[in-house]
Amino acid sequence: MLCKFIYRLPKMAGTETVSLRSTATAEIRFADLAAFFLAFQVDESAFDSFEHVDLSGRDIQIFPIFLHRHAGSIIHLNLSKNQLQELPSDFIQDCVNLRELKLSNMALKRVPPSIRQSSSLTRLDVSCNRIGDLDMAGFEAIPGLMSLKLQNNRLAVLPSYFGHLRALKYLNISNNNFEAFPSIVCEIKSLVDLDLSFNGIAYLPPEIGKLTNLDRLVLVGNVITTLPQEFTKLENLRELDCRRNRIADFTHVYALSKLEVLRAERNEVKLIEAQFGPKMTDVNLSHNSITRLSFSLRVTDPSSGLTSLDLSHAKLSSIAEEVVSQLQSLVILKLDGNQFTRLPEGITNLVNLRELHATDNSLSALPVGIDRLRHIEVINVHNNNLTAIPVQIWSCGRLVSLNASSNLIDTFPDPPEEAPPAIPAADGENGSSPPAVHDLQALGKSLRSLQLCDNRLTDDVFHPVSLLTVLRTLNLSFNEILEVPPWTLRKNSALTALYLSGNKLTSLPSEDLEKLRSLMILHVNGNKLQSLPAELSNMHRLTVLDVGSNVLKYNINNWRYDWNWCVPRACALVSLLCCCGVVLADPTSFPGAGFDPPQDEKHRAPLPQLFGQQALRDQAKRPQPARQHDGLRRQGRLWLELQPADARPESRPDGRHPPSTGAGRDGRPARADVLLGREQHVVRLRRQHGPVRAPAAVGPRRSQLPRQGQ
Repeated sequence: MLCKFIYRLPKMAGTETVSLRSTATAEIRFADLAAFFLAFQVDESAFDSFEHVDLSGRDIQIFPIFLHRHAGSIIHLNLSKNQLQELPSDFIQDCVNLRELKLSNMALKRVPPSIRQSSSLTRLDVSCNRIGDLDMAGFEAIPGLMSLKLQNNRLAVLPSYFGHLRALKYLNISNNNFEAFPSIVCEIKSLVDLDLSFNGIAYLPPEIGKLTNLDRLVLVGNVITTLPQEFTKLENLRELDCRRNRIADFTHVYALSKLEVLRAERNEVKLIEAQFGPKMTDVNLSHNSITRLSFSLRVTDPSSGLTSLDLSHAKLSSIAEEVVSQLQSLVILKLDGNQFTRLPEGITNLVNLRELHATDNSLSALPVGIDRLRHIEVINVHNNNLTAIPVQIWSCGRLVSLNASSNLIDTFPDPPEEAPPAIPAADGENGSSPPAVHDLQALGKSLRSLQLCDNRLTDDVFHPVSLLTVLRTLNLSFNEILEVPPWTLRKNSALTALYLSGNKLTSLPSEDLEKLRSLMILHVNGNKLQSLPAELSNMHRLTVLDVGSNVLKYNINNWRYDWNWCVPRACALVSLLCCCGVVLADPTSFPGAGFDPPQDEKHRAPLPQLFGQQALRDQAKRPQPARQHDGLRRQGRLWLELQPADARPESRPDGRHPPSTGAGRDGRPARADVLLGREQHVVRLRRQHGPVRAPAAVGPRRSQLPRQGQ
């Protein structure tokens, strides 16, 4: 509702009502007054220089007056995200040095007509508005206009004068209402960069061959089915992005001599028989139904050629060796989501390969000669049917990340006792160079991340893993580990994240954990732990501790002596969710709040003191929601499920413990969440009725599910 202020002078005896105006009542709208004064809210003194003026997002409704005084100095002006609809003509005429003007996100329904009076403008941005036509925009009157951004508007056609924009090089008309390719664009022969993404374009006209200077063409998110033969005339095209269309044949694209990048994901390509140009470096054909692959490279310089190839999520089951032999310069190879049962042996000859991705296939083994990949840094073979890791992996001295999760691996190899045979010089290398010399434990000096969760590994895995001295992340969740052998984990002193969830651990190596000074994340949920080692309280950097879904048994009366109740003060998340054995015995005899730990133990705190004795007492005594309690230190987040001792469920056949079935509405389990923070001194206990969410790591194991090829 628009508020109005009616100003009237007091009525005098014997006279008519006298108003601010002679005959009419002056009605001053507060909205107009507010807009008027907002023009003076921009502080002129805040600008050291007026060459680059940014007034975006200031809620300006009236053009700032002070800009008139500095119009001749302004080079870049940004008025985006304001409510201006017009620009003063005299101001635009005075901006003799204006090069760039941004008017995006202003709800404009038309281009301000005063812009045509700018003789020096080269870059104009009117994107993200409501502009429906450009007939009166007058862009042809701006002789030096080089860049025009019109994306995210409501345009359906372009006016005929666009053919006269001789200086225009960059045009973005993506996300508009074009249902056909605007043919007038083909008359702008100076175009270098053209973006027509996210329209309804179904075909490209033959006239597109006139854009011989085009360097980059983006056609993402249309319904294009074919590319015309005239496409081969785009002799200067370096990058083509035509993702999410319906193109089945890219023959005319492959022949482009200067094309470097081709992105054609999510089209309808089924067969690739191509001869890539000599400049091609990056090809992405993922998410196509490719069943057969055959191509060659027109490369004259052995040091150049294809460096990135993405054929993931297709329907490939094999790649011919003669195809692989032409990829000597390949750096990144992605074969995820296909039907491979083995990788081509020729992959081991790709000496420049740095990343190998082959997830979600049916691989039964990795190539034996994987140690020939002297520059390999990332190997990701998640979710396959691998039964072992080849021992040659220890010679990959630059490998940083290895992900072999969700396989059938039952052992991790020990480093070889003898060096494998030396590798002769690869083709194209200097034949006089000496053969490669293997470091038997090179992997231990390079590997930072090892992901082996959801396999069939046992306790023996920790012995070779202990040789990975620079390891930062170790994930051994969901295996067949019964215990962590002593004197193993302590050798991985650089660990920052350790995941041992979903195993059969009954205890943790207390002395080894204490040596992990850098550990920040520890997940041991879904095991059979009955207690936690006191040494956890000495891990000063530990911020996340997940011990949910265990059988922890604590007697809170012994909290002064049972240091299992102590956690580091730096811990931001302590999860005890679904611990069906947490016992709060005799909750009426909680110790007093005056406990003061010794000076050398100030870094840790017992849970009753950390989360509040009164809070735990109230929650243990009654099932109804507890009230807020003041004066309690907020130190992180504790997920705690309470359950009577006589209501503990039996273990399931697989050895895992189901969630608690304590008292709850309609027989559903109840959960108490103690939400804690760092700034205020209050603890909120909230009782929620409904199914208990188990930790993310607890769930069906990949190794127990049916596998491809089985």
